[in-house]
Amino acid sequence: MDGTAGDPSCVVVDDRRPRIHVAYSDVSVADGRWHTLECRREATALTVFVDGVPQGTAKIPADLSVHNTAPLSIGGKGAYRDNDQFQGALDDVWYSKA
Repeated sequence: MDGTAGDPSCVVVDDRRPRIHVAYSDVSVADGRWHTLECRREATALTVFVDGVPQGTAKIPADLSVHNTAPLSIGGKGAYRDNDQFQGALDDVWYSKA
């Protein structure tokens, strides 16, 4: 979540070229209701979905690699500096690698 507005985002960082790529949602989820959130990477796009609807996209390099030994972080501080923490509840978290 980014800022007090509660806008979800998806972030990937290339392990060889440490540049942050962020897809920001155009809608907030800070309304006291449950929402489904999805981060999807396809070819040269990183997309954030809110309740099944794409709400923001970022262009990413086709050869971007996230292969590393750092732990996967969902909803909390990651392994790198300059990241935010989610304040709320998570349920039914899943990860898929195609």
